[in-house]
Amino acid sequence: MKPAAAILPVLVAGTIATGCAPELPGAVAESSIDMASWESASLADGRTLRLAPGEGAVVINVWATWCEPCRREMASLEAAHRLLASRGIRVVGVSVDRDVLLAREFARRQGLTFANFSDPEQALVRDRLGVRRLPTTLGVAADGRVRWRDESPRDWSDPERLAWVERTLAGGAR
Repeated sequence: MKPAAAILPVLVAGTIATGCAPELPGAVAESSIDMASWESASLADGRTLRLAPGEGAVVINVWATWCEPCRREMASLEAAHRLLASRGIRVVGVSVDRDVLLAREFARRQGLTFANFSDPEQALVRDRLGVRRLPTTLGVAADGRVRWRDESPRDWSDPERLAWVERTLAGGAR
């Protein structure tokens, strides 16, 4: 093997191990989500969360413990959750970690109080949410329509961003 060819697998493995995978295989973008399909979904802590149409807007964050940008934005998502909950907008996390217990422990150590699903096979995030990159955050209006998709880490606690989230999920400008 030539030296340059020997480095490529190391670079690829390093990207996946220390950052986020550039793409989740097989992802397909969608413009709406069947919220009723979430009724039987299990949370990382073992509870079941009901997310049905007409029960309000939802901010869905797809993350993994091995994704450094995902870990960095968790505190701001928690802050956003605390503020948005009083305004009828829920924040929900979906971990794609294969080790469900690891994701659960991470959420506990971080003091996350927003609901977190576990999707170790990535069926929900690929097939229903169309997620291709981590972290990805989607804004889903009460009617189940995806109003926006952000495929990069953000400070979700920033007042301007929170105002934008509220505006867009209430049917305002994108």
